[in-house]
Amino acid sequence: MILTNDSHSSQEKSQIPDKNQNNVNNVIDNDDYSTEVCESNDEFYNELIQSIDQQIHSDFSADMTLKNFTLFVKEAIASMTIRLYAKVDMNYKCVGDTILEMIKLYNVIFVGLIKQKFKHSNQLSLMIMSVHKTFKEFDSRSKVFNYFTDIGCLILPNSWSVNRGLKSKNKKGAQNIIVSPDNIQTIEIKKILKKFLELPNVFESIITNIHDKETSKNFDSPFSGQLYQSIKRECENRLVLPLSLYNDDFTVNNVLGACRVIHKIGGVYFSIFGIPDEYASQLENIFLFQLHDANHHKEFGNKKIFAEVIDQLKDLIINGIDVNYNSSTTKVHFFLFQVISDNLGANTILGFVRSFNGTHCCRVCLASKEEILTMTKENVTIFRDKNNYDQDCLQQSSGIREECIFNQLPYFHVLDNTCFDPCHDLLEGICRYDMGEILHDLIYEKNCFTLSQLNWKIKFFDNSLLGDKNILPQVTHASTSKILVISASEMFFLIQYFGILIGSRVPETYLQSYEKGSRVFVVYDETLGQQQWSSAQISCLVSQIDDRGFQRQCNIGLATNRLGAVV
Repeated sequence: MILTNDSHSSQEKSQIPDKNQNNVNNVIDNDDYSTEVCESNDEFYNELIQSIDQQIHSDFSADMTLKNFTLFVKEAIASMTIRLYAKVDMNYKCVGDTILEMIKLYNVIFVGLIKQKFKHSNQLSLMIMSVHKTFKEFDSRSKVFNYFTDIGCLILPNSWSVNRGLKSKNKKGAQNIIVSPDNIQTIEIKKILKKFLELPNVFESIITNIHDKETSKNFDSPFSGQLYQSIKRECENRLVLPLSLYNDDFTVNNVLGACRVIHKIGGVYFSIFGIPDEYASQLENIFLFQLHDANHHKEFGNKKIFAEVIDQLKDLIINGIDVNYNSSTTKVHFFLFQVISDNLGANTILGFVRSFNGTHCCRVCLASKEEILTMTKENVTIFRDKNNYDQDCLQQSSGIREECIFNQLPYFHVLDNTCFDPCHDLLEGICRYDMGEILHDLIYEKNCFTLSQLNWKIKFFDNSLLGDKNILPQVTHASTSKILVISASEMFFLIQYFGILIGSRVPETYLQSYEKGSRVFVVYDETLGQQQWSSAQISCLVSQIDDRGFQRQCNIGLATNRLGAVV
């Protein structure tokens, strides 16, 4: 479901909604979650009290009628309820229990004590009973959902069947065969986009950010690239915004248990490609699109599983949505700009082979498995193009299983809209092996420092002044077995500050002995830290790569210490 609180936050002035202003994605409902008591969040309740206090000063007056008072109370309780449901650290069971406890407390204090104390005040009694009745409208999850659905702030997923099969069900001790549908849950994203863009300052900030990126002289986003500019020219008379589509599988059971694969779920998410950089990666601005059984995806394929996704994306391109902005209605169209996933997920949904042991497993070029293991720079002569792609689709050869289902969308082709995910390819991929090799070499081969010394440095490293909130965990002995398994954010932290942490422990002669290898990480360090690139800088970087060759034989563990010297 999607909960939106735009009807209760028109006074708020943030550019992009924060955690308590946002649209919150919650689709999986599980009443078996832990029912332990959730501790109150002081910040949450302070904000709630402040918002209600502002409402009282603006709406409450001496001559307020009972009807107006009832409406005010209902809006205040609805605001409190939606904020509770928006808290990601509280499940539905915990929210329901919290509301029930508040109702009990109200009944004791107001309905019981105060009403008894002022029983001769008819007006006060009516107001207390009005609040009591309003609370009763929110004392169950179904009542809450019905209320927010009626006012347009709750968007429930649509369930549709991808297949019907026979299943066995035990009923009163007897096994019965029943027809059971295999369902997919899909959310109507037109409603989400409309609600999101009509939040205060959101639409304006996105349009402004895209314009700034387009007019920038640096290559800091695809908005200055040929693909986006060509699409914009084709849509000259329409306002179009690009969308990013994410796909990933996750398990809802114990990841080490026997049922981890049986109940694996495929999630499809989307976001507007153009949200300002400081907000783009926040979960509040990434929305759920579809949930499906991962086993159904394997069984029925892309065409069936993503049929509803394709239909909705087509509708967004052709018909668009009407956004109320600056007291007028603006027609906004959307087109799919990129599909993001890990390599296995991307190959699967884009129609390429699922095995990376195949002869041709790359989505961009026709390099063989042997060539991929030794290549140090791209070879443009073996790039895939639309001609050989069409031939390979017909023959199902050269690493292609089927034509990409997203090719039927206007302005999208799997070869034109190619993109890679640095999170999976670098931070959770290459860096795990490289940093593992580096730590193993420095600690156990060269004895530059010990594991305890590294952990001491990590423990007392103060990164608050750097504006970095990531906290690197202690490195265990198992992590230095040439594979360092940590999260992407933790890996990014380690790479950024590795030179500061251990640079003083590496002898200067050690760096000079491996000057050629160190140059590799000079380029890598420049690439990692650079946010914007001019055409001259890109040409210079390409020439450095060509000159140095990036030979894999260089001792990458020794080369990394160049970072310490740079810092």
